[in-house]
Amino acid sequence: MSTSVNFSTASTAGVLNANQRSFGTWDNAFSTQLNRINTLSESERAQLVQKQEELAAREEQAKTELLALGLEEDTNPARASSPKGFPLGVTWADARDMVTRKKVVGSEINLEKLRRAISDQSTLSLALRYSARPDPKASPEEQAAHIAAQEAAKAELLEAGVGEAVLSIRKELGLESTTTTGLTAEGVPEGFDESIDWVYLKRKVAVPRLDGLELNEEALTKTYAATERMAAAGITALYPDWPPGTSVLQAFEDSLKENKKGILTNIFNENNITLKDLPTRATRYQAYKMVEDPSVAGGVDAEKVAALRADYAELKKIGIFDIGKFKSIGGTTPSKVKEIIDARPEKFRPTQAELEASRPNWKIPEPLVINGPVSGAAWEALTVAHAKQFNPEYTEDEIMARYGFNTIRVLAQGEKL
Repeated sequence: MSTSVNFSTASTAGVLNANQRSFGTWDNAFSTQLNRINTLSESERAQLVQKQEELAAREEQAKTELLALGLEEDTNPARASSPKGFPLGVTWADARDMVTRKKVVGSEINLEKLRRAISDQSTLSLALRYSARPDPKASPEEQAAHIAAQEAAKAELLEAGVGEAVLSIRKELGLESTTTTGLTAEGVPEGFDESIDWVYLKRKVAVPRLDGLELNEEALTKTYAATERMAAAGITALYPDWPPGTSVLQAFEDSLKENKKGILTNIFNENNITLKDLPTRATRYQAYKMVEDPSVAGGVDAEKVAALRADYAELKKIGIFDIGKFKSIGGTTPSKVKEIIDARPEKFRPTQAELEASRPNWKIPEPLVINGPVSGAAWEALTVAHAKQFNPEYTEDEIMARYGFNTIRVLAQGEKL
């Protein structure tokens, strides 16, 4: 989406509307200038036009790059020249920042790191020798993978000019060189051990060489999914609810935290997650993070949901409804709390007195209506089942004890006390 403003004369302003504003590059001062174009001096108008031209050029370049990478232009007339699959207000330049990254095309030598390595050979040499050769106890496949990694790292460093860099630094440090390439006859950088660990050396003295752009496929997929989720909840634009520079995924995460327009409630309903499944005092967002499928924006992992229900049910049986007190020791989910308790039951499992004190308040059941005569045993079972509907945290044995049913003994025919 172009952020360009067309001026038919120096005194005529074209003001951008909310859907045309550049989300990532928008400048409040620039917006103010557009709205008072007639009050600006000629030099200020010229600066404004120049800024618009720069933004338009940036936008056009971003559009060209993203179309080449496979993104599409939205065909909806209301979203003309916008990247398809993004909320309103997201320009091509914004989309490029959200879903692309610099392409790694090799390695280049960090001269400062290499200088430190050459200056400190006494401590570095042992590390460079340590894992240069494959572990003889490793499987043939593991040994082959180790050798392949060493050869690949060596090729990258040689292509990056490690020999020339070593020669230059040795000369700079006043160290004598016996080669003209910085490499020994064995192809090892001068001054380094022959059994050099190329993988380690690459990690120590090289940095990625970047050139061009590539799609971050994971970010793109999640951005599309987040856009759909937000749109379904009625959130179709980023501006003006979020400040410039906010990505779609950041806005989506904010929407989840705030349950904006019921977006998180919808996710819970779709996956049949209710409040009774959640630990006491846990927010919806905290609970969502316990069952989130991180590979999909707004996704829920069914196995995590089942584990949450099962583990929280186990915790409730021992009187633990609020897991907040376990957070400082890593108990951020019912599963983790259960692991902590199982590992040290003597410390964390509550006593009987604590268990009784932690029971939820008893809710008095509504009157039970029974049509027709029933036996005493049937009446007892119906009463317990009815009470459990209002007090699901209590077991049937606890309800029977509360009503005194556990003190009633039905005598067999002819039996006497």
